[in-house]
Amino acid sequence: MQKLWALILRGEVIRPGSYSLRTMEVLKQLSKAEATVFAGVSKHVLTSSPDTSILIKSRLNAEAFGIATSDIMLCTELGLIQPNNNHVLASEADERSGPLIDLHYGSKSINLEPQNGESIIGLPAFFLTVPGADLATLIPKDDEEYFLRVVSYFEKDYKTSVIH
Repeated sequence: MQKLWALILRGEVIRPGSYSLRTMEVLKQLSKAEATVFAGVSKHVLTSSPDTSILIKSRLNAEAFGIATSDIMLCTELGLIQPNNNHVLASEADERSGPLIDLHYGSKSINLEPQNGESIIGLPAFFLTVPGADLATLIPKDDEEYFLRVVSYFEKDYKTSVIH
């Protein structure tokens, strides 16, 4: 918890306004136990653009990495994950290329394209709120085993290319 506060305060000193007031309010309300749960969840957060942070909704996270439904519910209650859990990260084909989703995990990226000429890609996901996304950026994304399992998970349904 102290490390989160230290990182946020450092960011605010270096660049005032880098975190929203809502993020500061959520952080102020977090207990150490809640921060620990969120840190565990956010180690598995992927980004698809600077303002879209997601947690893949799959058995991959639940079974292999111990993200319990109760952890998702707690993060939702805390205002870190959006309450509607029927979200889908989608991309639609344009005239130049097929649908493409770029996902980032730390310094690595996974590019997804459909294998069978479909015009839309849709990934069921939990979307983080602005405070959740802000705080998730402070948690290192360096779990190589997780990244490799994510790639393997997507290779079943998509053409994937990986950038390290």
